[in-house]
Amino acid sequence: MDTKGCLSQASIVDVTLLEETFHVSAEPPQEVLQADIDLSNPETHYDKDDEQGIYIAQTLVNTGIILGEPKSRVARMQATVTCTVLAVMGKQGVKEEVAHRQLRLDAVSAAYAFARTRISEKAKLSPMGHFELPVTVASATTAYAPLIGRKLIPGTVRVKIVDGANKYELIDNGQGNFMAVAGVITSGTVNYLNGKVEFELATAIDADPANSITIIGKEDVTGTPSCTNGASNAHANDKRFIAKMQQIGLNTVPDMLVAEYNIAALGALKKATGSDMATFLFTKLRELYTKTINYKLVTMLEEGYTGTTMSDLDLSNGPVGLANKFYDYRSRVDLFDSYLINVESALATKAVKGVNTTAYVAGNQACNQFQKGGIIGKWEKNDKMTYINDLLGWYNGIPVLRSTDIQEANGEGTFYAIHKTHDGQMAPLARGIYMPLTDTPTIGNYNNPTQMASGIYYQEGVRYMAPELVQKVTFKVGF
Repeated sequence: MDTKGCLSQASIVDVTLLEETFHVSAEPPQEVLQADIDLSNPETHYDKDDEQGIYIAQTLVNTGIILGEPKSRVARMQATVTCTVLAVMGKQGVKEEVAHRQLRLDAVSAAYAFARTRISEKAKLSPMGHFELPVTVASATTAYAPLIGRKLIPGTVRVKIVDGANKYELIDNGQGNFMAVAGVITSGTVNYLNGKVEFELATAIDADPANSITIIGKEDVTGTPSCTNGASNAHANDKRFIAKMQQIGLNTVPDMLVAEYNIAALGALKKATGSDMATFLFTKLRELYTKTINYKLVTMLEEGYTGTTMSDLDLSNGPVGLANKFYDYRSRVDLFDSYLINVESALATKAVKGVNTTAYVAGNQACNQFQKGGIIGKWEKNDKMTYINDLLGWYNGIPVLRSTDIQEANGEGTFYAIHKTHDGQMAPLARGIYMPLTDTPTIGNYNNPTQMASGIYYQEGVRYMAPELVQKVTFKVGF
């Protein structure tokens, strides 16, 4: 045996992680070390320092956790590791190439061991977002509604209940409801977007140290982040965002607006007023088009609204009305003005970003209340209105659009505080135009040559896109 090719001593001085990437496609096992860990395809660059007697190797290691039959990689990591190996020669005249080969093996082995440890540690950190939340047990209480404040993976939520010697478990069915043994709960739901868990026990649990309620589940940390539909300010894991372009499907419907006229009547109009017939028809058709589009937008805004409705403002004269505590009319107007601050705060909270109210879409009775702001200098009237459903004016600089299409109960006013885009569109809605306005040919009536008809043809549609950017308010109106 040739002992000249052996080293008497070689030790790892330093292992430094330069860069790594880690990704999971499924939940790694709880005991990672019992799973198959794949180490493959090293790409190593070497450097040596003869004066210090060290060997430096920079190694790229691909690792992964393999599960299942057939085996598939559920987690993978790529790590770039620098290993410094110190060599102490036992004999003079040791073959240099043999020593270097041994040092390279030591460096690669150290990189492999380091990568194996790293992927085990990362997998145990539960990259799929495992969480455990204890719920405070209250005596004589059956209804619980904790807010986790995270986006959850459907089907992963469990509520573990310990009541003395009895142990129960509420199981998320993946469709927003809980399943349990008969007689344990009367109802149970889970909101996957914000982590709102609500359930009502059939029998209350005593607040005893031996009793407990624990919620476990997995947060969606790889899907699209979400703070929609009532996510609270307690966003526990808002540490990322996804930038992407998304195509949104929108159904469009063809429609046509028709203008029927009599040549003799238009001739008389031109003679009496000097108006141009073509300009008159063009203007009226487009005004009708604007009214039709506004109706579709308001209808979608009202019928598609899914958030909570603020309804705690009472300006009536009833015994429970807030305005009943005031003895002068000015105070009631001030109360409405102050309440709009609450509305804007609710809109900003729901939208997460610091948006503000930039338009009000209001019913007729709500518009009456906005106009009363003129006595405190908050209202400016629009003197160029063409229809009743139009820009009514500005309240404290914010446009108020009146729409009689908004449904209001007797004695109540309803309005929507919205955020609008820079070009004046309603930000909560998406309006898609498949075919812009197209003029149709003029057609005459062969039975009556003085009668003619023309029109415009278009095809477009409307849908909700950002429900967080609108807040509905209903209040009791006063005098």
